[in-house]
Amino acid sequence: MRYHSFYVNLILLLSSIVLSNKIYFPSLNGIRFIAAFVVMISHTFPLVKEFGFSTSFIKSDLGGLGVTLFFVLSGFLITFLLFSEKQKIQKIKTGSFIIRRILRIWPAYFLALGIGFFIFPYLDAHTHEFTQTYPWLKLGLFALFLGDFVKAIIFDAGVINHLWSVGVEEQFYLIWPFLMNWFSSKFLKMAIIIIVINMLLRFGFAQWNNFHPLTEFNKTSWMICEAISKFFVWFRVDCMAIGGLGAYFIIEKKERVLAFLYQKSIQITSYILLFLLLCFGITFGFITHDIYGVLFLILILNVSSNTSSVLNLEFSWLNRLGSISYGLYLYHPFIYFLIYYFYKQGWGTGSSILDLILFYSIFISGTILFSWLSYYYYESYFLRIKQKFTIIPSGDDAHELISETK
Repeated sequence: MRYHSFYVNLILLLSSIVLSNKIYFPSLNGIRFIAAFVVMISHTFPLVKEFGFSTSFIKSDLGGLGVTLFFVLSGFLITFLLFSEKQKIQKIKTGSFIIRRILRIWPAYFLALGIGFFIFPYLDAHTHEFTQTYPWLKLGLFALFLGDFVKAIIFDAGVINHLWSVGVEEQFYLIWPFLMNWFSSKFLKMAIIIIVINMLLRFGFAQWNNFHPLTEFNKTSWMICEAISKFFVWFRVDCMAIGGLGAYFIIEKKERVLAFLYQKSIQITSYILLFLLLCFGITFGFITHDIYGVLFLILILNVSSNTSSVLNLEFSWLNRLGSISYGLYLYHPFIYFLIYYFYKQGWGTGSSILDLILFYSIFISGTILFSWLSYYYYESYFLRIKQKFTIIPSGDDAHELISETK
């Protein structure tokens, strides 16, 4: 009886999506904002230390895990969208999908890349590192969305260091629709294989160097293995595949799996476990981001599609902030380094506590303002063009359509 009731609710959920021809999952804008905000705050810790405050009580790599949350969420949404498109028109229009991603990602990305490369390096020596070593190689790789290669090979990219994750997303968008077109009937096996292979490659190249210390005789091979190992640390397509599994469970009506994950006891246990892992900074070696990815997926599935979710992030203010989360992620280092620049010029108040309050007030409000201006006066132009290539409205587009019909 319990599974029958659950199955009926699942059918109603899917029917509302299919019949309305739009995809909107509640609370996911809230997830977007949380992920962006966590990354933002994690990048402020060096300046906080200069104010005389310790951040040693924060044990986790909040920035890295915030990006992992973004990756799992992207995998979930993109996979669900592509599955829905294939159900509606019996195929995935890969060209239209790529154009939509270009129109969503590229305008703000290249604006951030231009600001980071042509403006900020000349404001202060702290941001000048980017142009001091292999500047044009770095610019070329970032322009080709290969920032993860920069992180693996050259290590430092200065004020645009964070753009590596956008490159990983673009690489995922480039291969995922093709894989889903070819292997949609065997999606579960494909996703699991991708997750396992990526984890094994990450582990294998790292272990190779651990057992073969660097010497003058193996320097070249050692450095190659080291670069490949670091590349797979950044290339977290396995986290996106984990998100894709969540979409698969819903689309394919895997009621037993979802009924288990939707249980309040599972929700509460998962959230407590996630909280404790974050508090104590617990990691799991080469599968750290995969473990956290699974916990993030449980969170995403419940807040977005479980009517009995113990958490609710569907609030108008979170929706507004979530809609500009991409800008928050892209632009926050520029606001941070501007504040840092003026602070170094002696613009501080002399009071550590007051400086800290002023810093976070200006940093958060400035980032939100810049992101809002970018979204509504720059990105929105390309988003309107994007709608011409849309098969099924999703995200904010779908939310606007839903609001119009109420």
